[in-house]
Amino acid sequence: YSNVRVLAKTPNGLAMDGGYVKASGGCSAPATRDPEMAKVDMGQMKLRQFEPLDHNRREAQIMIRHPNYSGLQRDQLTQLFIPAHFLSEIEVSQGDTPLFSMEGGISISENPVFRFIYTDNGEDALAVTATDTEGNIWRNVLPKSG
Repeated sequence: YSNVRVLAKTPNGLAMDGGYVKASGGCSAPATRDPEMAKVDMGQMKLRQFEPLDHNRREAQIMIRHPNYSGLQRDQLTQLFIPAHFLSEIEVSQGDTPLFSMEGGISISENPVFRFIYTDNGEDALAVTATDTEGNIWRNVLPKSG
């Protein structure tokens, strides 16, 4: 929910207009799930593998359940801001080999999906550690097959 203003340069000079916008999407969009239901499966992870790119290059995606509140959303009943609570760090490894790590922020979507390409080293699984801004830590070993 925002007040939006538009400035335009027209043949007759500058023009300005504005209005209140109640729209979906973006950092201030309401979460799609009930907050209590989101807590139930927060931190659950899934791995999806795609067809091999060549003999040892693979493409995968990791899905992590988390509401990722930006701090800009409003409670739809009280209209108070929901405090920020999002994934702050994610690490993905293949055995002892790190594949990637990242620092998160308020722009990560609800229940994010991270897609990446890696070189398969023969390990049977990928290990994922996810940490959020409230200090929750989830560690999961996701088998590459099934």
